Amino acid sequence: MTRNYVALFISTILVFSALAEGMFGTKGFIVNSHLRQTVESRQREHDELVLRLRDLEHRLQTVWDENELLDDARILGYVQRGESVYFFEDDEGNLSVNIPDAPQTGESAVAGSKGAFPGFSRWVNLGIGCAGTLICSLLLHLLRKRKRIIVTMRR
Repeated sequence: MTRNYVALFISTILVFSALAEGMFGTKGFIVNSHLRQTVESRQREHDELVLRLRDLEHRLQTVWDENELLDDARILGYVQRGESVYFFEDDEGNLSVNIPDAPQTGESAVAGSKGAFPGFSRWVNLGIGCAGTLICSLLLHLLRKRKRIIVTMRR
């Protein structure tokens, strides 16, 4: 039986390069998992913005209703004539006035695209495959050499 080491070496390089391309390539596992996380976070942000838009559209439709105006005025601290106003003190003696914060209009920071791993090129993956093949062939060579030494010592 003849051993074709060159064909074995080339096929091993191809196998290691394909594995490196699947893990570290521009369309590999690591890049796709990062893209999946980015898409999920942006989908959540999109859903939040859609809900906020629906709420604002509803408020726009009801902005001139009398009940809505009275509710907004009460939230801001206004009262009608004849209503009693009560103030409460907190532990430090300050009057507690609850005025709601203004709605946030700024965009939230988008998690994702900065610092994303773009993947290695095919040449780098080929180099990784060559390095893996070289390491495996050196290990096999050392194991064979050690096996020969053990066999000669037993004789």
